[in-house]
Amino acid sequence: MTNLRISAICNCVDKTVVAEIGADHGYITKQLFEQKKIEFAYLTDISKKCLQKAVDNFNNNTQCMFCIGNGLQALKQENIWINNSKKQDINPQQIIIAGMGGNEIIQILSQTEAKAYSNFVLQPQRNVVELRNFLIENNFEILSDTLVKEGKIFYFVIKTKKTDKKSSLTLDELMFGKTNLAQPNKYFLEYLNFEEEKLLNILKNKKVKEIEDKLEKIKQIKLKTHKGE
Repeated sequence: MTNLRISAICNCVDKTVVAEIGADHGYITKQLFEQKKIEFAYLTDISKKCLQKAVDNFNNNTQCMFCIGNGLQALKQENIWINNSKKQDINPQQIIIAGMGGNEIIQILSQTEAKAYSNFVLQPQRNVVELRNFLIENNFEILSDTLVKEGKIFYFVIKTKKTDKKSSLTLDELMFGKTNLAQPNKYFLEYLNFEEEKLLNILKNKKVKEIEDKLEKIKQIKLKTHKGE
């Protein structure tokens, strides 16, 4: 059965050598190999026990390297656990960081090692607004920012590139993602309805201006979206 979250992440990959940070089982990388989108991959995790899941999952694939360490620091040569793969001198061309909180992703992107890389695919579990704000404040251009739903959970998937100048987002784009506003898919419409219902339930018990403002913003975006259909 297709995992829509993983497929959305893989759809953003356009380089042939990638690194999956916090890989755990390495399901994203595995799908990329199955789709023949990549030629080599680095899989990292802070826990050797977790990384062993990926090693077992790849059945001695010699086109993988497994690296133990914190975030991008794991890609340092001294942390590489070669297993049966051939040592490669080529650096990852695209970094995938998925399945962790937005603040954790910010910490990884703030590491000194992040300066060596330009292309990223990010999938935060929470704190997505904070992540978007960090990106634009630190000279990242958001190339796409789309929503997908897997089961009952909504996931934002962000493709971004480091540049030499600061880009900008409107307040609406910061809150909801620029691609979702420009090209809303069915998941985004579901998300707006979900958020609206959640906020209405909160307001039943307590009036909070910030929540009222967000609710009004959602209503405005829903109106614009429906007009654009």
